[in-house]
Amino acid sequence: MIIQTFEKWRELRAEEIDSKRESNADYAMDTCEACDGDGELYSMGTWRECPFCEGEGVFDNRDEHLTRHEYQKACIRDIQKWCSWTRADFLQTVGHFIRAERIPEYRNPEITQQEAA
Repeated sequence: MIIQTFEKWRELRAEEIDSKRESNADYAMDTCEACDGDGELYSMGTWRECPFCEGEGVFDNRDEHLTRHEYQKACIRDIQKWCSWTRADFLQTVGHFIRAERIPEYRNPEITQQEAA
């Protein structure tokens, strides 16, 4: 089984989110909790534009869908489906993926060099 790199997955997932936004403008948008979607906060006796959502009342949570944690969850779901289809041992197969994700030098050799410095 070949698993996409995080960078490739992130690129494809971003394209998917963008294409879904074309048909549904609210896809991957959340109501701002700081201003309850009003776009304004009462501060120091006056109403001011909410600094978190920039006065829009909603914010783009697209980046929350493009994290390494989301990548790992998606890969583990794919490995699970692949193992049930091929009758391969799930724990052994997912173990290789998890080990590679947990040990930074398998992911990116530059990380190890930066941590050593």
